[in-house]
Amino acid sequence: MDANMTARKKALTPKESTFAGLYVETGNATEAYRQAYDHNGNDATACRGAHDVLHRPAVEAYVGGLQAEHRERHKVTVDQLTDQLEKARQVAMG
Repeated sequence: MDANMTARKKALTPKESTFAGLYVETGNATEAYRQAYDHNGNDATACRGAHDVLHRPAVEAYVGGLQAEHRERHKVTVDQLTDQLEKARQVAMG
């Protein structure tokens, strides 16, 4: 996490930070809200709460940064995997 992301995280409450991480992990804002805010009530209330939290400027910025990090970390292409497999095959074949 770079300095910019650390500063963004400090601008969030612990629950907002947890919500953001869960949202990026699950892709489901309502489920992230239920877990981060320990919400066991009405689905419509959880959905509304998730929308409200997700659209707070500090949360939006942090989620965007987490998503960018996630994309970069998981940037693997079929071509890269094929090249690695071919190299391993060549080594194994001698």
